[in-house]
Amino acid sequence: MANKLSVLFIGLGSIGTRHLRNLDHICQDRGIKLYVDALRHDLRVPLRSGVEELLQNQLLDLDDDDALPYYDIAFITNPTALHKETLEQVKNRAGALFIEKPIVSRDQIYGSIRKITNPGQKAYVAAPMRWSKVFMETKDYLDEHPGKRPFCARAISSSYLPDWRPGVDYRTVYSASEEMGGGVDIDLIHEWDYLVYLFGMPLQTYNLKGKYSDLEISSNDLSIYIAKYPELLAELHLDYFGREKKRTLELYFSDGTLTADFIENKITYPDGSVEVKASVPAISKTLMSQTKDYRLSEEKTIVKTYIRQECKFKTDLHTHMNGNLPPDILIALGIIHQIRYPYYYIKKLGLQCTPEQLAKLETERLETEKRLGDIPLTAR
Repeated sequence: MANKLSVLFIGLGSIGTRHLRNLDHICQDRGIKLYVDALRHDLRVPLRSGVEELLQNQLLDLDDDDALPYYDIAFITNPTALHKETLEQVKNRAGALFIEKPIVSRDQIYGSIRKITNPGQKAYVAAPMRWSKVFMETKDYLDEHPGKRPFCARAISSSYLPDWRPGVDYRTVYSASEEMGGGVDIDLIHEWDYLVYLFGMPLQTYNLKGKYSDLEISSNDLSIYIAKYPELLAELHLDYFGREKKRTLELYFSDGTLTADFIENKITYPDGSVEVKASVPAISKTLMSQTKDYRLSEEKTIVKTYIRQECKFKTDLHTHMNGNLPPDILIALGIIHQIRYPYYYIKKLGLQCTPEQLAKLETERLETEKRLGDIPLTAR
């Protein structure tokens, strides 16, 4: 990769901001000088904290004098309904395209993307669930057992739209608006992406969809599919109104069912065995205390561990890279660090807290200590 990267961002909402920050960290890791412009529709709309410092220019038009004639990459992360227009704007202006899913809205599906992109245009549509550890292990299981085939696949993505973005009125986000390209049938594409990745395109599909809940939205909040493949049927349920968040894939075999749970990060295999896939990213105690460098590559900061179902628990493993410690010790470590070291990373990274933030941390620390102080643990 070159030592300089020029990037154009179109859309700096929550998703675009996350991509920008991730890109900034990657470039810092690899010693790449990052040059970022943002094409915006209204300069009066405030950006999220810390974003303006990462930008060279904020543009209202690509004909502005400050705009580069050509960018290495364009990130298209604005509302779905604007993607087609944006693709037309950046034609011949970017070497590669990163397009946030879905690529276009429902009324634009039947138009040809080829007409608004150049032949051989490099483009990537974000569908990261296929790279999750749970999905990759599921695919590995199918690849490693070529003699076994599922008779049926059942996938579900159910969640409550108002909970998606805390502090944001769900009625204002693009998912709630059919005009902006929202609706579960086009918004929640991850399940179709991984089903096609596993089994290919279906021979036939049947779909019922519509607005059925009492959510104050204009887009479809429920979509149910039946897909026919040569040797199996697939069922898919997508909704915006599930109060208990659920995202699973079930594969039915002759000897049992494989269940991939993307929320709990675990797989239940046909023989009944359960593996929890725990990725412990970022900052281990050794990493922080010895290198004081939190911008290392993923390979150096991720540990994969397997926890038996009978030992299932929720705790904080981020200060230890020791995935083989007994469960009670891991629980004890999580509780101790939560109580005793609430400022650990703040101090290590040289960050500053406002008096209000410090007061909130101290209140939470005392509440945690009261809540967990009487829990019996056998580990020392």
